Amino acid sequence: MKTLIAYSTRHGCTEKFVKELENVAAGEVDIINLKKSYNIDLNKYETVIIGGSIHAGSIQKEVKRFCSDNLDVLREKRLDFLFAVWSRQTRLQNS
Repeated sequence: MKTLIAYSTRHGCTEKFVKELENVAAGEVDIINLKKSYNIDLNKYETVIIGGSIHAGSIQKEVKRFCSDNLDVLREKRLDFLFAVWSRQTRLQNS
């Protein structure tokens, strides 16, 4: 089973979650940062995990565009979502 994790991150929290997820995922996993690469052959993947953070009440434009542009193909896949929410309070507590 081949899995794609496509994500976008603003402050790095989503990227940290993605790396942890890669460690526990079964099978072959490809990770793509949507800010750096966008042309992805989704036909190679059985499962697609899409991740991003919520900023100012919305997910990043790269994630929105990826989902919108690939909607027909994504409907055929096993699909999971990962959202990382960062807050100033959380950051201060962990500093």
